[in-house]
Amino acid sequence: MKAVVESLYIGRKVKELVKSEKRIIVFFDGASRGNPGHAGVGAIVFEERKIFSILSKYIGIATNNIAEYRALNEILMKIEPLVKEKKEVEILLKSDSQLLTRQLTGIYKIKNPQLKKLSITVMKILRRYKRWRIEHISRIENKIADGLATSAVDNALRALQSK
Repeated sequence: MKAVVESLYIGRKVKELVKSEKRIIVFFDGASRGNPGHAGVGAIVFEERKIFSILSKYIGIATNNIAEYRALNEILMKIEPLVKEKKEVEILLKSDSQLLTRQLTGIYKIKNPQLKKLSITVMKILRRYKRWRIEHISRIENKIADGLATSAVDNALRALQSK
């Protein structure tokens, strides 16, 4: 029931966002215990300091770079159906992954086939919006998304140990 109420709340807030032609700000992060290792993704979406959506999910075994891309992909897929007039919405992405940031802006080439596939999926979603931009930020500025990704891994490992 809580998830349904949260989804309705988020949907209502995103609809308000679209009507007011504002900007969505997405902080996202991936975490991996080992490289590859148990991995999780985390993200938090804001609009004028109001939370629209939160993501904290265990994704299995992955490298840290895969987890970073998966975090972005997962949160974009979560909010996409809620935003009806995408051509009126700007998305500002914030990541502490210099590699991902530079790859998505074209500064670095994407050589890893898995990262390339994820980047294509992400770009397809981003092109539906009015404008998008990505910024590299410090780990301290990304503390909430990092905590969400790390807690997803911690919770999954606790669950696996209790079996």
